Amino acid sequence: MTTSPAPAHLLQAAQVREWLAGRTGDYIERLRALVRIPSVSDDPARRASMLEAARLVADELRDAGMSQCDIADTGGHPAVLATMRDAGRDRPTILFYLHYDVQPEGEQAEWTTPPFAAEMRNGRLIGRGSADDKGPILMLCAALRGLAECGGGVPVNLIVLADGEEEIGSPSLPAFLERRGGELAADLVAVSDTSMLGIDRPSLVLGTRGTAGVEVELRTLDHDVHSGKFGGGVANAAIVLAEIIAALHDRDGRVSVPGFYERVRPVDEPTLAALAASDPPEQEWLREVGARSESGERALSLHRRVWTRPSLDVIASWSGYSGPGIKTIIPATATAKISCRLVADQDPAEIATLLAAHLQNLAAGRAEVTVRPSHGSRPVVCEPDSAAAAAAIAAYEWGYGARPALIREGGSIPIAATLAERVGEVLFLGFGLHGQQEHAPDEWLSVRNFELAANAIAMFLLSAADLPRPGPKERA
Repeated sequence: MTTSPAPAHLLQAAQVREWLAGRTGDYIERLRALVRIPSVSDDPARRASMLEAARLVADELRDAGMSQCDIADTGGHPAVLATMRDAGRDRPTILFYLHYDVQPEGEQAEWTTPPFAAEMRNGRLIGRGSADDKGPILMLCAALRGLAECGGGVPVNLIVLADGEEEIGSPSLPAFLERRGGELAADLVAVSDTSMLGIDRPSLVLGTRGTAGVEVELRTLDHDVHSGKFGGGVANAAIVLAEIIAALHDRDGRVSVPGFYERVRPVDEPTLAALAASDPPEQEWLREVGARSESGERALSLHRRVWTRPSLDVIASWSGYSGPGIKTIIPATATAKISCRLVADQDPAEIATLLAAHLQNLAAGRAEVTVRPSHGSRPVVCEPDSAAAAAAIAAYEWGYGARPALIREGGSIPIAATLAERVGEVLFLGFGLHGQQEHAPDEWLSVRNFELAANAIAMFLLSAADLPRPGPKERA
């Protein structure tokens, strides 16, 4: 489906564009203040910082015109819930989902600037959370204030839910949605936490992968032993773990866990063709992260592997002595964290069970194995021909001056499937750039992209006013 914005929307969007051109610098300064707060949800020592960040997000949303704004108790880190219902009952209600928590900064020595200093360099704001996902919060605020300042205001009813636990899987949010679902009733959910192929290649994400993870611990001895007295005579937990990890893929790059692919939904030919037309050059994509080689199902293109197929990766492993100097022991235990990315119709709990059974089988007779599930979320696939997708396409085209590519993304939004089930249709309206190093040292956000994205959000809100209203899940 394609659509063109109404003339009145085009006029107001042009006014917003002019308004934003003179105020992007102000909103970047506001973003810098938010980035300076180390809102790492996985660090218990930073609970005060989480509350500080939530309060600043609430202040920005109030300033943007959200009439009701609540720092809501979720049982974990607070969520920020804001509403604006001035458009009237005959206009759609859009729920924007974003998050203000960030990944741990990791080793500070790997950063060229302190992770929470929010320094500017060559048109980029460098800092943890600048792109993922504090930038989109301020992009939305800038768009809302621009619409309010430029005549017609915001023509839809709006709910903003800023999560404080996305980076740890949103564990408190399902119960929160259950308790306060009536306040979140909407016609459409816009998730603003995905990426584009580039600032000159805007992209509409039509699907994200889910997750399933476990932590596995092997024990081969009652305790560490002397590597001279026992070397070559007893099983080394680190070596056994390495052999097991190596056996998790076959020679063609497929995951070897029995039943892993059984429920994978085939991708239809029109979708495959659309994705193939959007493929960026593989070598360029690999070069962005300094990859020495690629992996996965060798029979498929790199982007089809990442966008449409499940994967299994070891995300951490440790064993033995890692302090200074040498301690010549044979380690008794070894541990690894394994994370799978899932596609429709795979079930996280089922995949975790299959993986645990396979790990037990691989270690049989060599080690005692303890497997603990660690995380899980379901994949989401969007409808490319919906009216909401058409509004998003028009928005990207207005903001970036080019029709967006239709892609999928290998990452995951843990709560997206729950929002789709309990609230309404989910649309991924994200503006990240490949190479901006989310979750890595020197994460950055392009100031130019901030302005273009804010313009696109403004146009989306204008176009969304004309969406048909099937009604939220509660009225279906």
